[in-house]
Amino acid sequence: DGAMRAKGFVGMTEQIFAIRPGVSGYLDTARLAFTRTTEQVFEFVEGVRAEHGLGAKDLTVRYTQRRGFFLVLPRRAADALPPRFTRLPCKSGAHVASPELGALSARAASAARSCYALSEACLEELVAELGAHLPAIRALGEAVGQLDFLACFAGYAAGKRGGGPKARPEILPDPAGGAPP
Repeated sequence: DGAMRAKGFVGMTEQIFAIRPGVSGYLDTARLAFTRTTEQVFEFVEGVRAEHGLGAKDLTVRYTQRRGFFLVLPRRAADALPPRFTRLPCKSGAHVASPELGALSARAASAARSCYALSEACLEELVAELGAHLPAIRALGEAVGQLDFLACFAGYAAGKRGGGPKARPEILPDPAGGAPP
């Protein structure tokens, strides 16, 4: 939770695929459902582009937690869309949604929630398994830290760092033949 995450769809996808495949068959199945739903969203967008003669720059798809998937296109193109597309409030351009995108958004959100729950269960199992080994891991970390300190000190004392040996004091020559100043 403390790590920085990307926002929107990219962040959601990162969380879903954070645990490597093969750890949990249920998690792999939930990921597959999420991936298929996402592919269906992009196939729908391609169909809308082809049906209305829009290019990739004219029609893009975005995702937010609140709205789900929606289409972004210029205002002039949004006016030409059939009434099944509903306009969403926005400041620039036009954001539109459709019942198909709404259904796909709901399916993707459901699959994502399943992935989150299954990922959390996998991580809880890992923490429980590692809990028995924490004292040994902590002792190993302390030992490595002490070895690193000793290696740095030995290198410094041997003159490999800092321009020369500093462990022994340098004796200064007598300034006036042994008389104190």
